[in-house]
Amino acid sequence: MYPIFKFTILGSTSVIPMYNLMIGIGIIIGIIIFEHICSKKGVPKHQIDNLMLVICISIVFGFFSAALFDKLVHYHSFKAFLSHLFVFTGLTFAGGFWGGAIVFIISYKIVMRNFKNIKLHINCAAPSIAIAHSFGRIGCFLGGCCFGKPTHSIIGVQFPAGSLAEQFYEYKVKVIPTQLIEALFLLLLFFVLYFLLQKHAFSFYLLFYGVFRFIIEFFRGDNRGTMFQTIFTPSQCLSILMIFLGLWILYRSILLKHNTQKIILSSR
Repeated sequence: MYPIFKFTILGSTSVIPMYNLMIGIGIIIGIIIFEHICSKKGVPKHQIDNLMLVICISIVFGFFSAALFDKLVHYHSFKAFLSHLFVFTGLTFAGGFWGGAIVFIISYKIVMRNFKNIKLHINCAAPSIAIAHSFGRIGCFLGGCCFGKPTHSIIGVQFPAGSLAEQFYEYKVKVIPTQLIEALFLLLLFFVLYFLLQKHAFSFYLLFYGVFRFIIEFFRGDNRGTMFQTIFTPSQCLSILMIFLGLWILYRSILLKHNTQKIILSSR
């Protein structure tokens, strides 16, 4: 755990939360990779510029929806929800993903004017989402949030006194480093999507991450929220939606390809 990065410029010492720094690094690397993939796929420069605008808008609203969803699942009364609405102390990726996705579709329609190339563009974006999220999870580990349940296994990590894990359990209790496990999974997912599954990258991102997130939630030890709570956590419920959306997009892609082949064969 290393929550604060200190640096000195011209004799003046400044600090940056490592969580924010890692998210910023992840976003920058993700955008660079996205532009590279688009260029490699032959996306025109003016389209890439427009896509960058759409992505920036989606990221901003994604952060807001991530904070909003976090407040919804943690605060029961409307008064408590309103009092914490603009306190950005917690972000939930699942809420940020769905909020950002909705805004992406709306802004994509406005900026790009049609959905003609959206399949290509979201497939280009999928590896970038995975790598950016991986850096974000490293930020979670450095910040001490999103920790796992207590464990006596060799992978257990002991967070220092004053950390969220120590406050939630007790000092010297080892917990599962779910943040690092997820960061490693997302890094591997990035390579799989980038090198092996670019044609259906977004569908497989939704499927693989949805399944992984559903499973890793069973090992999370932090406060998962109680609002919308069923037998699953709020993030697990949104993970199920990700899985179904991934299956639906993949099915539509395969069906469209099959129908196209039938048309080509029948026209011969």
